[in-house]
Amino acid sequence: MGICYSCFEGGPESSSDDDETRELRRQQMADAALKRQGNAANRGIKDPASVKRKQEAQQRLEEEENKRARMGGGGNGNLKWNMD
Repeated sequence: MGICYSCFEGGPESSSDDDETRELRRQQMADAALKRQGNAANRGIKDPASVKRKQEAQQRLEEEENKRARMGGGGNGNLKWNMD
């Protein structure tokens, strides 16, 4: 008494439809989240492409410095000591 069995109507066919709609909804939510992240990352930046180029240039410089440090350059690799 008072229990509704309408959710059991339709049998197994309705569950596949529910799965499809859930998957579609999940995909839409994921796309919306990615769009929000992209918008938030570029908020307040007039030219996002120039910022990206500057970041890549900075990353290359850091990698070169790390490479020099590993090669044993220490600080400035152009300095030489001459003891006469």
